[in-house]
This record gives sequence, C-alpha cells and structure tokens, in this order.
Amino acid sequence: MHTEFRDLYEPIPPERLGHAGGGQLFQPSTVSVDDSELHQQVLDIIQGVLSTADPRSDVRRRLLRHLAENPGHPEQALLDHLRDRNRRGGRSQRTPGRGPSMDPHA
Repeated sequence: MHTEFRDLYEPIPPERLGHAGGGQLFQPSTVSVDDSELHQQVLDIIQGVLSTADPRSDVRRRLLRHLAENPGHPEQALLDHLRDRNRRGGRSQRTPGRGPSMDPHA
C-alpha cells in the first residue's frame, strides 16, 4: 500500500504532458496516467476502506456488494460505490442523538 504522497506535489515530467497542438510544446492538455498505477491506487483505496471500516458497517457492506457485482473490475466497483454514496447524500444514516460519525468513509 502506498504511504508516500510526495508524488502529488511534484511537477509533472515533460514526457507525461499532453500537447495542445499547433506547435505549442509542453502546453498541458492531458496528463498520461499509467493504468497499472491507477489500478494500484484503486486497490489501495478499497483495501483502506475495508480495513478501517467496522465489519458490520453499511459502507463496508455496500463496497463488498459492488465488488461482487463487478468481479475483476475494482475500478468500476469503486466508481459505483462512490456514485451510490453521492446519491445517498455522502453520509450514512446515524442514530438520532449520537454525535458526528468518526468514520471518514461513512
């Protein structure tokens, strides 16, 4: 699992920059992302949610359901999970009278 976030703050190397066309070199239009790097990031996110969420939590149960619905496609499972979460308003239902949820994945 990745623990270093320094890559987020480093400048993009010129070979990863897209070209805007018209002879304008190094004008970022797109950034190439290695599919294996993205795949690993998705797996890290999924592992993080599953390892930190309460085994009985709705968040964990829903993510596992999306993984089962998309075997071999964790990217799609995570995307479906996030879309489902956004449709639900971004937070799981809490028991009235309880404080805010401490679960960052709720």
